[in-house]
Amino acid sequence: FEARFAPIRAGRQADNTASRIIFAVYNRDEIEDEELKEGVLEAEAIGDYCNRILYSDEFLVDGKRPQPSDIAILFGTSSNQMNIEKSLKRRGIEYQIAETRSLMLDAVSSDFYSFINYLLYPEDRRSFIALLKSPFCGLCEQSIENVLAGEEVLDIDRTRYSVFCSFLESVKETAFRSTIAALLEKLYVEGGYKALKRHTTKGRYHHEKGRTETRSAVGRRREAVL
Repeated sequence: FEARFAPIRAGRQADNTASRIIFAVYNRDEIEDEELKEGVLEAEAIGDYCNRILYSDEFLVDGKRPQPSDIAILFGTSSNQMNIEKSLKRRGIEYQIAETRSLMLDAVSSDFYSFINYLLYPEDRRSFIALLKSPFCGLCEQSIENVLAGEEVLDIDRTRYSVFCSFLESVKETAFRSTIAALLEKLYVEGGYKALKRHTTKGRYHHEKGRTETRSAVGRRREAVL
């Protein structure tokens, strides 16, 4: 979760212009078989355009012809992916599929989203429950039911819930005066996620009563009762 950044320099083409993005706009008259279905027509047009990039002098980058790895084909849906793959295979163009993955499938992203959503909409019951289940708090199911019913949490979760409530209040005090980067850093470090990742990486976590218990680094990394 700690990124390193380096300047990105675009390659230059033969006419000293920058790299380009081309939309898949095609002309039926340029394709031999005009009776092909729409998806196949698009795929054939993309295949022909890739050939132009690879084998003509029109797209030289720093005086050299591009390699297949220099080309990226982006599409909004995967509905026409098979036709595009067939088109590339027929032309002998090597390719690699990069599978799409929703950001929200990642636990960290989902938990951070729930936290920020709850800050914006305190009445959002779903986000609040997600927070109680997340490593930010980590209550058991019975304690969560007690909180929602306005009752006390179980003894095993009492310290953990108290620490979480204190952290939540501290976040509320500064959230709308902080930058997004500062807020995310606070959630990641003071919220315990950084410590969680370290322990998960080292295998220092265990399952108790069917749920994962982790060390909490909330606030000044005070230890929660496990």
